[in-house]
Amino acid sequence: MTYPLIVALLVALGTGLVVAAAGWPRDRLHWALVAGTGLFVGLLAGALLAGLLMPAETARLPLRVAIAAFLLAAASWSFAFLRRPAPAAALPPAAPTPRARLAWWALLALVVLHLVPLVCEVWLRPAYPWDAWATWLIKPRAWFLSGRFASYVDPSAWLATEGTRTMVGWNYPELSAWLQLLLAQARGAWEEPLLLLPWLALLLALLTGVYAVSRRLGVGALPALLAVYGLVSMPLIDSHVALAGYLDLWVATAVVFSLAFWLCWLHAPERRGYLVLAAGFALCLPLLKREGVVWMVLLVALMLYARGGIRWRRRMLGLALAGLAAGLVLVLGFNETVNGWLVASGLAASSHVAEPVRLGWRPGGLAIVAASFGADNWHLLFLAVLLALLLRWRSLREDPQARLVGLFLASGWIFLLLLFCLTPASSWAQSQTAAHRLVMHLVPATVLWLVLMLRDSPNPSRTAAGTAGVR
Repeated sequence: MTYPLIVALLVALGTGLVVAAAGWPRDRLHWALVAGTGLFVGLLAGALLAGLLMPAETARLPLRVAIAAFLLAAASWSFAFLRRPAPAAALPPAAPTPRARLAWWALLALVVLHLVPLVCEVWLRPAYPWDAWATWLIKPRAWFLSGRFASYVDPSAWLATEGTRTMVGWNYPELSAWLQLLLAQARGAWEEPLLLLPWLALLLALLTGVYAVSRRLGVGALPALLAVYGLVSMPLIDSHVALAGYLDLWVATAVVFSLAFWLCWLHAPERRGYLVLAAGFALCLPLLKREGVVWMVLLVALMLYARGGIRWRRRMLGLALAGLAAGLVLVLGFNETVNGWLVASGLAASSHVAEPVRLGWRPGGLAIVAASFGADNWHLLFLAVLLALLLRWRSLREDPQARLVGLFLASGWIFLLLLFCLTPASSWAQSQTAAHRLVMHLVPATVLWLVLMLRDSPNPSRTAAGTAGVR
């Protein structure tokens, strides 16, 4: 089974699932939405199929996945084609001015200019980052070289049982490992540049998807492309593509797509497929990285919050703030008691270090805030957030969708600050290593929030039904 055939089937499967959920494309913008999100869905679906259909002898994996992907892709495209609406006459969009058109094409050229060196880096460089080859690529490479699939166990079970395998991240999610194994078996060789091409495809999916979703949410063509340029020019995002192997960009893409499709559903509640896609992206987060559980919980909580009445929302906010305050009082005021209980219950055990994790105030964790504004990783993104709050506060007051995204981002930053200031993860913030990888999970969603703040106020007649209960 050849590598190009597997890739083609995964693209057909991903785009087919998006078309089946979001409806048959009616214009070029809708096709861009299908292409961008479908590419990401195809990667996720291919990995899930590989995990579900994993044989004992891994050489059989590509054939199994190819058959399943072909059948599912054919069913999805057929379902969408049979349910396609009759073509309806639509008013042509307002033609942009010559200056706006020139600026759009110039910005697109800059985006392409950023992509060219990334293509060369991915194509020519094997896995280079530490966590890539020391954690995320160990399992698929061992499975491929041995020709057999075997589960990894904790070190104590490995010592007690013959024929088992272990590693530092033995309990990490294996979704990306399944995809790497599938591609390696399809290629018939462990060629890392080909196995890391999904990271380049992921960036293309992120850029195309963010542009198309922003346009669907009422953002102008130029601001939407400006968001794309902002993402592709972020140094740390480029690094995670050029030095492929980490899963943080995957998590960030799933977060922003889940938010974006949920906003699309609020805008058009009759399109339930948008909600299905939003839920699907959220549910995939724990399968990518363990911290994805937190983002999934925050997304689900936000969706429940938005659909309730004013009393429900006040209760949710009150309970969340009360729980946060109670937790801080317990950790800071009764530190020894809380840590003793965590140790006794086994909740403080860590798979990375022998000593149990201890909670306590660590002011060094605040370094991540200063680094987010001063480091080169994000350019001036967080300064732009402050300017948007100062200059476009009226948009935040009038636009319920922008408020919801802002609430999610605020909740995410509260989690990060608690993590860095109350746990040993404060060392990450001070050394500025893994801390910025966690911040990256919120960066595409932050860019989406910025372009929502830049758009004109939404038409109340169009959004009243979709945002009832979120004002």
